[in-house]
Amino acid sequence: MSEEKLDETIESVTNSSNKPIVTIKQLLEAGAHYGHPTRRWNPSMKEYIYSAEKGYHIINLQKTRAKIIEAYDALSDIVQKGGKVLFVGTKKYASTKIKEEATRCGFFFVTNRWLGGTLTNLKTIQNRVRYFNQMETKKETGYINTISKKEQAAFKKEYERLEKNFEGLKQFMRLPQAIVIIDTVKENIALKEAKKSGIPVFATANTSANPDLIDYVIPMNDDSEKSINLIISLLVDTIAESQSMPTSVAHVDEVSGDTITMEEVIVEYRKQREREKIKKQKEAREAREAREAMLLKKYGPRKPRGMKTEDAPKEEGEEETVVEEVEEGKGE
Repeated sequence: MSEEKLDETIESVTNSSNKPIVTIKQLLEAGAHYGHPTRRWNPSMKEYIYSAEKGYHIINLQKTRAKIIEAYDALSDIVQKGGKVLFVGTKKYASTKIKEEATRCGFFFVTNRWLGGTLTNLKTIQNRVRYFNQMETKKETGYINTISKKEQAAFKKEYERLEKNFEGLKQFMRLPQAIVIIDTVKENIALKEAKKSGIPVFATANTSANPDLIDYVIPMNDDSEKSINLIISLLVDTIAESQSMPTSVAHVDEVSGDTITMEEVIVEYRKQREREKIKKQKEAREAREAREAMLLKKYGPRKPRGMKTEDAPKEEGEEETVVEEVEEGKGE
């Protein structure tokens, strides 16, 4: 399938009117409704709590879905105006997904640890980013092969240390227009710096968090890998959609109600194109065979290429007739 056709397919499903943001079924399957023990709750989260079961709070997923839609629309507006987004999540089971999704949309991310002053002391961070970029250039150009083994070991150690902290900040020369945080309790320094810098905060909040500090709160279980993966994919989808890029969810099946992923759409489209190709080849073969049959019936068998007229096979009785005519000519 050509890139042009693939782009047309992606555009058609991306702009589908029945594309979902998220369903209650998805949230339930991801375990987004599980809260913390009741003894650890923050009273400000009361409006987002549905009930308590066996000493644990249950989050109201109806309100979670409504807040996701609100955050989805707000983030889309920021990106459409050219805004940049910074993703922050240093939890072990969240860092991989954040790095993957932030890379997909080409925005910044912090997954190792939050460096104090990333937003409030931008000049220092810019200098460290430039230094890391210089080291990366040296590595790519083979500089490491021109120094001693002792210097190589020191260079590698320094590069690996910087890579952990600045891999997702290579082009971080200005403050972002939005920040997405997974677990504001753990990333409380990032939250405080964002508020101080006047940057809108999109963040998950479990029952122990303070939602009053978050501009666009998403009440959910942010200790579950599945729920984190879901919310990150959804937020990156709005960025991808705003930039006319493929989204992870294409649309909802009108019959079953299940969500159809972009990957499934592309695979099915390629299968359809392959079926059409085979069908056209079969039709062309049948047309060719029909034409050959018609020519055979009208003109008889064709002589092989390169064969002279006198070498062509003769019809039965033709050779004997020619011999008799020659003999009669001799008699005369």
